[in-house]
Amino acid sequence: QALQQDLDAAASMQRKLLPEDPQPLNGIEIRSLFQPAMTVAGDGYNYFPLDDEHLAFYHLDVSGHGASAAMLSFTVAHFLSPRSGFLQLKRDQPVGDAGERFTEPSQIMAQLNRHFVEENECTRYFTMVYGVINTRTGAGQLCQAGHPHPLKIDNDGNVSQLGAGGIPVGLFADSCFENVDFHLARGERLFLSS
Repeated sequence: QALQQDLDAAASMQRKLLPEDPQPLNGIEIRSLFQPAMTVAGDGYNYFPLDDEHLAFYHLDVSGHGASAAMLSFTVAHFLSPRSGFLQLKRDQPVGDAGERFTEPSQIMAQLNRHFVEENECTRYFTMVYGVINTRTGAGQLCQAGHPHPLKIDNDGNVSQLGAGGIPVGLFADSCFENVDFHLARGERLFLSS
């Protein structure tokens, strides 16, 4: 009974870490659903503004189930919190077709991979999508690391996959990650899942 109470408390904490669907941000509406298979889960997601025009987002899924997967999910969420300093603005290298100067998604993924390969001793890994979108122009860039393909749904209901799969984070020290540029026109949707 005490163990179940602890799991219920952890599940409550996990739900509090997830964002509530906000009001539209410069015309971008966000909707989400979190349905864990067990009391706690290794899945997580978040989105947050980087500045007045740019929105960062991620979706992750830690290998395995239960409390140990949830703990790693909490840890990754801490790294990707805007307050952690991990997502520092880079001013030396323009990114994307509008010349934004944010750290490229592939570099974020590579930094996470280096950290978790060194610190985790490869006991756990996770799949993930991390990206940034310009909320004014719809221009975006994302990186897929072994996660299910992000789907772009156009105004006619046509669905296209973004990304080429990639390698999960935390498996190999020399993993390479690639950026994928995309654009969302008014009414188009980006769908992430695990």
